[in-house]
Amino acid sequence: MTKILIACSPHKVSLKAAENYFENLDTADCYVKVFHLHTPPQIHVNIGGAQEQRDADAIYEDKEEQMEDKLRNLQHKYNVPEDMFEYVCVDTSNHSNKADNIAGEILHEAEKWKADKIVMGCRKSMEKKFLGSVSDIVGQKAKFFEHPCQVIVLKEN
Repeated sequence: MTKILIACSPHKVSLKAAENYFENLDTADCYVKVFHLHTPPQIHVNIGGAQEQRDADAIYEDKEEQMEDKLRNLQHKYNVPEDMFEYVCVDTSNHSNKADNIAGEILHEAEKWKADKIVMGCRKSMEKKFLGSVSDIVGQKAKFFEHPCQVIVLKEN
């Protein structure tokens, strides 16, 4: 069985990368784990109060539910069986959006799970000399796993 880790964020290129992979997936022998990293909003005390935090949380949770719904719709659209699909949402509670932290979470999960492939999107790739920071790090470090792990990156155009 081939283990596919699809790393997702709320960005549209992330969802597009997932859909592109599902379109070309041979579901007979692939276990798909969608790995969604999210950072809940945090309103600073001097900017807003408890109500502002509740409002931000509600908006955020709505977006998270929409993201999961879209990914589950892809699962059903491309006939990926329930026992071959998993949606995991990881809260990066330290609120670090740094590329090293995000890439580290993806790499940790891929190595722990022994993923055969990591699928992800790359934002604003046309403006950069290389891929995006997160995809650069994942692509470089996945080469050093004890097991082979291919990294597939869909660039935003």
